[in-house]
Amino acid sequence: MTVELKVLERIKKMLALGNDSAASEGERENALRMAYNLLAKHNLSMNDLPGDELNEPREKQETTVSADKWARSLAHSIADLFFCKYFYQQTHTSGKDRHFFVGRVSNSITALSMSEYLIKSIKREATKRYKSPTSPEGRSFCVGTVNTIRSRVQDMLRKDSEATDGAAPGNALVLVAVRKRETELNDQWLEDAGTTLATAKPRADNSLRAGAYYDGKSYGKSVSLNQQMGHTGSRTKLLN
Repeated sequence: MTVELKVLERIKKMLALGNDSAASEGERENALRMAYNLLAKHNLSMNDLPGDELNEPREKQETTVSADKWARSLAHSIADLFFCKYFYQQTHTSGKDRHFFVGRVSNSITALSMSEYLIKSIKREATKRYKSPTSPEGRSFCVGTVNTIRSRVQDMLRKDSEATDGAAPGNALVLVAVRKRETELNDQWLEDAGTTLATAKPRADNSLRAGAYYDGKSYGKSVSLNQQMGHTGSRTKLLN
């Protein structure tokens, strides 16, 4: 079994815990952090290998799930967290988008699995509290939850580049370099595949219900754990 497959097997076990309805929120949160730390460690170790050995498989994983803007935003954040490039393509099927994650095999599968899990979990919680994730209140709850998760992801990424509390400055700097390299290699993979990404114009959302939105913001602090995108042509996607 290759190093990548061994890493992936360990991550799958962590994500299985994250999907276990019997697990506490704290256990799910810990599962995400363990998965992230393992992938960060894996990417750091790969950075120490000779150049030719860095050419491990890089793939595009995809899933067809929610077309909600908040779901796209969430998937984008989780992709960032796990060293991946994210984009989406509309299916013209009600309520569904194709979500894509490009990166090393273990990274892209982890980003996809975690995104699917979080989207389903948030919708389930919105249904429990507001009867439907598509109602004005339910959607506002989902948006609030995702905004908090995005902030948490940004905090985790920011800490990558900070050597505090006795952390080794060298490791922090190497991880920043690894993340930069992964971004460049993912972009190159897309270019070689003939896929063009374009940035969509952000749209203000003035229809949110304040109470449900802040309810979601609060809930997002306990969710276990990285500008919109749309279809503009046969091989062109919008990236935000």
